[in-house]
Amino acid sequence: MKRNNVDKRVEKNVVEMRRKLNVFMNEKKMQFNDRKIRLTEMARERAAASAASHAAINGQSSWKMRLYTWTEKVAEKAAKNERWKNIAKGLQVPPKQLAYAIGEGLVFYKITSPIWMPIELYGIVKVLQWRNAARQPQ
Repeated sequence: MKRNNVDKRVEKNVVEMRRKLNVFMNEKKMQFNDRKIRLTEMARERAAASAASHAAINGQSSWKMRLYTWTEKVAEKAAKNERWKNIAKGLQVPPKQLAYAIGEGLVFYKITSPIWMPIELYGIVKVLQWRNAARQPQ
């Protein structure tokens, strides 16, 4: 009887310690993610400041500055939008960070379009030629 009670107490203590460890680890993960987000935001701010100073030196508005201001604007709007929050919550990403990622992906898409568009068009033409050749009787 005593041994059974001791086993139950030990098991209860082990379960409680595991729960505390999980809570502690989750807190550390949240702190790490917050720090990572803050560092990302700081890097963006530095890049924007660098682009602004470069534009000021040259006396013109650079495309980098316009890009950073546009991305900031979209990120702020996305952080306030309820649908966007739900999408970000489903992906387990902060809404602002998701907006930055999509904005950067869009820029990459536009910058690389002169490379991939002709390749894609060439591929479509070749597939259509192949289909047409297969249909024609010999």
